[in-house]
Amino acid sequence: HALDEMIEMAKADEAMITKIVRVVAYVLLVAGWMMLFSIFTTLLSTLPILGTLGKAAFFIVALIVGTVCTCGVTALAYVRYRPVLAFGILALALSITAIVFWRLDVANASSASPTPAPVKAPSFFYDDYSDVTAESIY
Repeated sequence: HALDEMIEMAKADEAMITKIVRVVAYVLLVAGWMMLFSIFTTLLSTLPILGTLGKAAFFIVALIVGTVCTCGVTALAYVRYRPVLAFGILALALSITAIVFWRLDVANASSASPTPAPVKAPSFFYDDYSDVTAESIY
């Protein structure tokens, strides 16, 4: 092999290893967030349907938080050598965060309707709270 070919092969190998390490780091970051949320999913798993829905919801939250963290760390690493790309990645992370907070605010505003007043349940007792007995009927 010529020197130029070996340098290109080394650059290709380095790029491949970099991509693999980034994917593995992202998967581990999402898995770490899932482990942090496992306290809540364990509590929710006491009810079968809520357990499944809770795990799915917390997985989506872990994906969002993991993506924002990955974008932030990558952007901080790129600030020195690729500032334009770093600020683009930070803009992506901030836009994801803004969308999440905006949707949470919309959901919170739509669920802010007042709670209706409680309705008195029917009673099987007399006004003095004595029960109906056979003697009172005859």
